[in-house]
Amino acid sequence: MIVAGAVAGLAAAAPADEPPAPKPAAEAVDALVPPAPAPDGGRADWISPNPAAPAISAGTTGPTPGKPAVPAVTTTTGTASPTTGATTKPGTTATTKPATAVVAKKVTYSAIAGLGCTGAGTSYTRHGWFKDGKGGWWTLASGSTTTGGCNGQFDDMPTSADANAATPGRAMVFGFQTGAGAQSCALDLYVPVSPTVPTTADPGQGRRDVIVNPVHIAVLTGTGLNSTAYSSPSGARTVSQASNHGSWVSLGSYPVSNGTIGVKITDRGIPWGYPVTDPHIAGGAVRAKCMA
Repeated sequence: MIVAGAVAGLAAAAPADEPPAPKPAAEAVDALVPPAPAPDGGRADWISPNPAAPAISAGTTGPTPGKPAVPAVTTTTGTASPTTGATTKPGTTATTKPATAVVAKKVTYSAIAGLGCTGAGTSYTRHGWFKDGKGGWWTLASGSTTTGGCNGQFDDMPTSADANAATPGRAMVFGFQTGAGAQSCALDLYVPVSPTVPTTADPGQGRRDVIVNPVHIAVLTGTGLNSTAYSSPSGARTVSQASNHGSWVSLGSYPVSNGTIGVKITDRGIPWGYPVTDPHIAGGAVRAKCMA
């Protein structure tokens, strides 16, 4: 009785403005942690209304009797997609197929064919050659490409003077032996520049050398005059020599499986842009680049 009275007396003697005793640590944690989500779908993304509150390390205090346990929150599973709304299943790991390595194609063959060219596996043949002054075939010493082992020479073939038909047996054929194996070969035609300068006596001189538009070309599966032309893709090509002097012009790409491919320039055509006599089609050169 005396002890109890003393305690009561001490309590009564305490100053009225003394601050209350601090709460236990467990209760302080509960004040910062939101209540557990409700069974009917609580928000897992709930954020504390007091972002300035100091962080409390997990595991520093035990659960308070009578208080619900704080649920574990994960940030990598069970989250909704911002675009589809789909969720991933907890405990699963997303797998990504490894990227397929892109194998770069390699050049299997590359050369230039033409008069005065020395490219490996190349050939050049003129068919139906004849001499008849300005009306026959000519060979010009310069004006074609000087790259790839070529010396700039080219043949000039008289036209058929018919826009719709070629002369049988008259053509220039550029051939390539590309080697075994399936390949895809890109072809380009070089259109020469005439080295001949017009004169007062012959103003058409030079202009008649490389004047036809269009020039008709056939891409062949072989290197002979009568080799079969490609049908898919079509081997029928046309090029304006009149507007491409000194330029490489693409003839497209073709699949090669028999190791040979050729380009035939026919004499079909008429002059374009100038009223010249004895118009000619220039042979120039053909370039092949094959890959597999």
